[in-house]
Amino acid sequence: DDLSIAVIISGLYLGARVPLNKSCRIVLGQIYARPEVLALAQKSAREDDVELMGKIAWEALRFHPNAPALMRYAAKEQEIGGNGRKKRRIRAEQTLFVMSQSAKFDSRAVEDHYAFRTDRSMDTYMYFGYGLHTCYGNYVNRIEIPEVLMALFRHTDIRPTGKVENEGPFPNRWAFHKG
Repeated sequence: DDLSIAVIISGLYLGARVPLNKSCRIVLGQIYARPEVLALAQKSAREDDVELMGKIAWEALRFHPNAPALMRYAAKEQEIGGNGRKKRRIRAEQTLFVMSQSAKFDSRAVEDHYAFRTDRSMDTYMYFGYGLHTCYGNYVNRIEIPEVLMALFRHTDIRPTGKVENEGPFPNRWAFHKG
């Protein structure tokens, strides 16, 4: 019905705004902390290379993910692990905290895991979930985040001044200066 459609659409819109804001702030912090990555982001913007800017953003979020842990609910009993790792039994109706940040630095799964590289596959990151749990914001954020960064880095003389001011866990203000 119309109300259900309105609720879903408004939830999608509102749910995409906060992660977009927070993710862009995180990415900017990672870029400005790495002069070689800042130069690459500026080059990407000059050359209108949105694909490269996206790769910079996803790699930056690997170092400081928007969601370093995810809460999940096990509907039925499961066993995880194996392949040389300790097996764990997950009880039905158990709540889990999955630490995705540590997984992004697992040397068994991520080659050269401490290096900032833009040649990694999107499968390395799994920011948007997988299968039935794929985030609705997947398609929006894959376009919006690089485009927001492109607009900023087209101006090579803009730099942050001071620290990010947060409102709770979310960024509220971050001053930049030109020149």
